[in-house]
Amino acid sequence: MMRERQRREKLSQSYADLYAMVSSRSKGDKNSIVQSAAIYIHELKGARDQLQRRNEELKAKIMGHDEQQQCVKVQFEVDEPSSSIDSMIAALRRLKGMSVKTRGIRSSLSGNRLWTEMNVETTIAACEVEKAVEEALKEVERKQPDSDGPFPGSKGWTQTSHVQNVF
Repeated sequence: MMRERQRREKLSQSYADLYAMVSSRSKGDKNSIVQSAAIYIHELKGARDQLQRRNEELKAKIMGHDEQQQCVKVQFEVDEPSSSIDSMIAALRRLKGMSVKTRGIRSSLSGNRLWTEMNVETTIAACEVEKAVEEALKEVERKQPDSDGPFPGSKGWTQTSHVQNVF
């Protein structure tokens, strides 16, 4: 009996708390309290969705994002690059020549591996961006003299790239 009484008191307190939040919308009986709360929650979800859309619009406006452009993430790795700086410059020059806007770059050189990730805006298909970066990297390796390793393009040199849509 005591547990049932505690349960009823807790339930009554919960209705009272809920009524305090929706009192202007409700008659006061339990059914109208719950209905008013459900309507209010639905309205809040709609307002949240609208604010999120507006937030995305403002972010795009701040970044100068054009609706026709897509944001893509370009990732590439070069094992044993003859010059990691030349590889990076070649990739950036190729992107610039394609009128691609670079929004962010993260890169690391660890041992004999160059890893880079770039966020870019482009109206060009992502696969075309990837192909252009690959060609630029291969071109750098062909131009660099290799004194103590295999010739560029041989088994000792590998390069991979990956492009994905960001939003």
